[in-house]
Amino acid sequence: MESHLHYSIMIRYFLLFTAIIYLTACEDFTGKADHQLNIQEIDSISFWLAEAKNSKNPIAYRRDILTKASNAINSDSHDTLKLDYYSQLSLIYSVFQDSTSFRKYSTLYQNLAKKLGNDKDLAYSYWDLGAFLDKLSIRDSSFYYYRSAYSLFNKIGDIKNSGNMLYRMAIQQQKARAYIESEKTTYEAINLIEPIKDTIQLFLCYNNLGSVTKELKEYDRSLEFYNKAEEYLNIMGEENRLRYTRTLNNNRGNVYKEQEMWEEAIPYFEAALQYENLESDLPRSYAQTLNNLTISRFLNGDTTNVLDDLFKALKIFTLEDDNPGISLVSYNLALYYANIGNKKEAVFYAADAIEKAELSSNYKRKLEALKLLGWIDAQNDLYFDEYVMLSERLQDEERSIRDKFARIERETDEALAEAEALEKDRRLILGISLGLILLSIASLIIIFQRIRVQRLRFQQQQQEANQEIFNLMLSQKQKMEEGKQSEQKRISEELHDGVLGALNGIRMVLLGLNGKNDDSAVAMRGDAIDKLKGVQEEIRSISHELNDTAYQKFNNFINSIQDLIRETEASSYLSIKLNYDEDVDWDALSGEIKINLYRIIQESIQNVVKHAQANQIELNLIPWDNMLKITISDDGKGFDTRKIKKGIGHRNIKSRVEKVNGSWNIESTIGKGSNITVILPYEKELSHANMLVDEGVDLQQIKKN
Repeated sequence: MESHLHYSIMIRYFLLFTAIIYLTACEDFTGKADHQLNIQEIDSISFWLAEAKNSKNPIAYRRDILTKASNAINSDSHDTLKLDYYSQLSLIYSVFQDSTSFRKYSTLYQNLAKKLGNDKDLAYSYWDLGAFLDKLSIRDSSFYYYRSAYSLFNKIGDIKNSGNMLYRMAIQQQKARAYIESEKTTYEAINLIEPIKDTIQLFLCYNNLGSVTKELKEYDRSLEFYNKAEEYLNIMGEENRLRYTRTLNNNRGNVYKEQEMWEEAIPYFEAALQYENLESDLPRSYAQTLNNLTISRFLNGDTTNVLDDLFKALKIFTLEDDNPGISLVSYNLALYYANIGNKKEAVFYAADAIEKAELSSNYKRKLEALKLLGWIDAQNDLYFDEYVMLSERLQDEERSIRDKFARIERETDEALAEAEALEKDRRLILGISLGLILLSIASLIIIFQRIRVQRLRFQQQQQEANQEIFNLMLSQKQKMEEGKQSEQKRISEELHDGVLGALNGIRMVLLGLNGKNDDSAVAMRGDAIDKLKGVQEEIRSISHELNDTAYQKFNNFINSIQDLIRETEASSYLSIKLNYDEDVDWDALSGEIKINLYRIIQESIQNVVKHAQANQIELNLIPWDNMLKITISDDGKGFDTRKIKKGIGHRNIKSRVEKVNGSWNIESTIGKGSNITVILPYEKELSHANMLVDEGVDLQQIKKN
C-alpha cells in the first residue's frame, strides 16, 4: 500500500513537471510568433525615432513623426520594448524642451522600470529627470534625482555611472554656490572612478575642483587642479582632447581674469579661440570666449574692436536665446561704457544685465551688475540697498540649500539603507523558504526510502517465516513418519517376541505329544489349545490397533479447521457442519495453499458471524477434477451483491485466492443466505519462497492471530 502511494506521488510530480515544461514551451512559441508578427511594427518605430533624433530634419517634421512613434509605442504590449522606447521618447522631448511630454514619458519610464524591477533603467530615468531639472535651474530637485540615480547605480555595481552621478551632484552644488560641499562630492567621485581610469570623467572632476576653488578665491589651488586636469587631457583621444582643451584654456584664463591679471589671462582666451570651426560648431562657447578675451584686452588697455567684438558676442547669445550669455555681455558693455564715461549707456546695459540675470536665476551676475550700477550712479543708494538685501538673501538661500543638499543625501542614504534591509529580509525569507522546501523534499525522500526499506525488510521477514513454517511442516511430517516406523517396529516386535514365540512353544509341545493319548497328554493338549486362544486374542488385539490407526489417521490441516469450528461455535450461536473426504491426504497440499485456504475459511466464517445473522454454516472441502472446490454456505439474511461495499475482508479473500492462482465467487439472495465458492489447484506445487503468512510458525498458531 505504501509503495503504491509512493509511486502515485512520483507520477503526479512527473505529470506536473511535464505540464510546466509544455506550458513554458507553448508560451515561448507564442512569444516567438508574436515577435515575428511585430517585427514590421518595431522596425517602423525604430525608424521614426531615428528620424526624430536627426537634427538635420525640419523641426515640424521631427515633431510629427515623433507623435506617430508615440502612438504606436503606447499601443505596444511588450513591456521590455516599451521601456527602451519610453527612454528614447523622454530624451527627445527633453531636446525639444517640451516639458509636458518629457514629464509624461519620463514618468511612464520610471513606473515601468519599477514594475519590471529594472534598477538600471530606473537609474537612467532619474538621470534624465535630473538633467531636465538642471536645465530649468531647479537645483535641489536635480540634485535629488542625481542622488537617487547614484544610489541605484552604486547598488548594481556600475562604477562609471556612479562616479558620473557624483560629478553631476557636485556641479549642482557648485551652481548653488555650495562650493565646499561641491569640492567634497567631487573628491568622492574621483575616489570612485580613479581605479577604472575614466580619463574624461577624471578631467571633468579636476576641472570642477579648479572652478570651485576659484570661486573660493583659492587661485593657486585652482591652477593646480587645472594642471591635474591637463594630465588626463593629454591622454585622451584626439577629438575629446581638442574639445576639452578649449574648455581648460578658457577656465585658466578666468582664474587670471578674476585676479585682474589681464596679460596672463589673454593668451589662454586666445588659445581657446583657436579651436577649428568653433563659431559654427559651438556658437555659445565662441561667444563666451570672445567676450572674455575682448573685456580682458580692454581692461588691459587695448581698445581695438572692443564694441564690435562685444556686440558680435551679444548677437550670438541673442540668437541662441541664451539669457546668461546676454547678461554677461551686457555687464561687460556697461563696464566698457562706464570706463569711457558714457553713464547713460552704462546704466542701460547694467539694467539689462540685471534683467537677464534675473530671468536665468544667475544671482551672482545680478550682484555684480548691482555693484556696478552703484559705482556708476553713486548718488543713488537704491542700488546699494538692493545689493545688500540680495547679498543677504543669497547667503540665507545658500545656507538653506546646503541644508537641503545634506538632507537629501541623508534621506537618500536612509532610504537606501532601508531598501537594503528589506532586501536582506527578503533574501533571508527566500533562503529560509528554500531551505524548508529542500528539507521537506529531503524528508520525503528519507520517508519513502524508509518505507521501501521497511517493505523489503517485511518481505524478507515473511520469506524467513514461510521458510520456517515449511521447515516445521517437513519436520512434522518426518516425525509422523518416524512414529509410523516406530509403531511398525513395535508391532513387529510384538509379533516376533510374543505371537511367534508362543506359537513356537505350542508347536514344540504338540510335537512332543504326538502318539500320546493318556490323560496327561490330553491335559497338555488342552493347555496348548488355551494358549492358541491366547495367541488368537493377541493377534486380534494387534489387528484392532492397526484398524484404529488406519481409520483414525492424524491429520493436522483438518484438525486446525476443526479447532477453528469449535472455537467459533463456542463463542457464537452458530452451528457449523464440516464435510470433507477422509481419504484425501490434506497435509499433502502445498504449505501456501493450506495457509491461504485456512485464512479464506476463517475470514468467510467471521463475515457470517459479523453480518449474516445466520444459524448454521456448511463448509465443504471437495476434490474435483484435479482442483479443490471449497463452499461456505449460510442461512443468514443475505444481501444484494450489486450494492455490496467491497470491504477489507473481501479484498483479503480476493488477494489470497489470486496468490494461489485460484478463483472465487459469491452468491447471495436477500432472505435466503449466501454462498461462497472457491476453486484452487489441487496438485499444483508452489515454491515455498513465495508463501505468504502473517505471524506464527504453524497452522495451530496461525488461527489464533
